Amino acid sequence: MKYIDKKSRKNALNSINELIDLLKEWKNRTSSITIGDLKGKKSNPTPLIWININNKMYKIHTDTTRDGINKFLQNNDNGNELYIILNDRKRFNKVTNDSNKNSIPGLYFYAVDERNGIEMINTN
Repeated sequence: MKYIDKKSRKNALNSINELIDLLKEWKNRTSSITIGDLKGKKSNPTPLIWININNKMYKIHTDTTRDGINKFLQNNDNGNELYIILNDRKRFNKVTNDSNKNSIPGLYFYAVDERNGIEMINTN
C-alpha cells in the first residue's frame, strides 16, 4: 500500500471510526507524502475517500498530505470534535478537528453539502 485505494461514493465508509482506521493504516504502512497518486501534478483535488456520517456525505481529496493526516489523527486522539468551517472560497463546507476551529494545512476534507455556518458534526 503506497496510496489509499479510491473509494466510490456508493461504497463510502460508514463512520468516522472506519476513516480513522484507514488513515492510521496508511500512515503506518507507507512513507508517501499524499494519500493518493498526484500523477505528476502539484495537486489533484479530486475525491479519493467518501464518508457517510449520519446520512451526510463527506469527501477527502487525493492531495491531502501526510502532515495534514498526522495533525488530524493527533487531534482525534485528543478527543477533538469535528466541525464544518469556512473554506478558502468563503463556503461553509471544510471539515476540521482543530481545537480552535481553524483549517488544518494539508487536510482537504469537505462536506458535500454547504452549511449555513460553523457546525459541529455529530459522529455518533
